[in-house]
Amino acid sequence: YQVKATNGVCSSFSPIITIKDENIDLQLGVPSPSCNASTDNVPLNATPAGGIWTGNGVSNNTFIPFNKPAGVYPLTYTYTSGIGCPYTKAVTAQVVSPFIPALEKSGDVCINGTATVSLTSTPVIPTTIQWYKRELNETNYYAVQDGVNSIEIDRNGSIKVITETIYCSSKEATMDIND
Repeated sequence: YQVKATNGVCSSFSPIITIKDENIDLQLGVPSPSCNASTDNVPLNATPAGGIWTGNGVSNNTFIPFNKPAGVYPLTYTYTSGIGCPYTKAVTAQVVSPFIPALEKSGDVCINGTATVSLTSTPVIPTTIQWYKRELNETNYYAVQDGVNSIEIDRNGSIKVITETIYCSSKEATMDIND
């Protein structure tokens, strides 16, 4: 733009002012859910590149879920354009905790003929549960049941449960039954 001022005798022009109409659409990659037991960092991606990611657990444009409480973490990307205009957009990162199994037994195989081995708590997020048994004097476990929080046994041996929470590695617990 330029303004012309005139008083009838003289005319003068202002300096030329250029207004740039800029509209940058930030495209953010949504971070994959991650496990707080994992030491793998989650890369944060955005277009255009060259901006800065901020938020709880962000370092060098990566999200670090290790030892974070399970939950949802807001992450912000700020990009400054070539003409100095700031743009900001946000996403969230989800962190989950692995389900760590603990076992308890009720009943007595010798007295009652059966006993029940149960998880002491129930997983609250998607977790696979696999039960295994090893007979006395055996070395290998064999699968006995999947997807339940307890199993019934009718002889002594060793019980193992393996749980795997979505996005986390598996955890296990064992219990020897010697009634």
